[in-house]
Amino acid sequence: MQTPDAREVARMFGFNHPSRFGAVVRMMVDFRNACAHGSRLFNRAFKRSLSLGKHDTEGTQLEHLLEPGFTRTPKANRRLYIYAAVLAYMLGSHTSGTNWHLTFKTQVKKLDLKLQAPDGFELLSPDLSMGFPVEWSDLDLWKPTG
Repeated sequence: MQTPDAREVARMFGFNHPSRFGAVVRMMVDFRNACAHGSRLFNRAFKRSLSLGKHDTEGTQLEHLLEPGFTRTPKANRRLYIYAAVLAYMLGSHTSGTNWHLTFKTQVKKLDLKLQAPDGFELLSPDLSMGFPVEWSDLDLWKPTG
């Protein structure tokens, strides 16, 4: 793809530079493949990690991902939340708009997977296993648009 065309496509999805957008698209291929082939997502560490810079995207909706320790999950940049957050951002940035972020938020709230060991240690939860920050559903990224 010619650079001006690549830059335009990246901007359509809220990215300022086509190279960063290309890396994210490769991440989304991994995400899509995991979903399409019935792989588990709840405690998966994807093979590609996301590293965003402050000026890679428009606006502030993904800035919480730049804060150190935004979640207590190990390998946070390779977990479900960061993939879903970037996808929600991309779809919401496009002119066609979307409600995918609201559907995703509803489905995650339905999971309620608080699995504990006999000693009370949490084995599985969105914030421990999937990279979700505390109070994630209150972030602007996950609120209705319009």
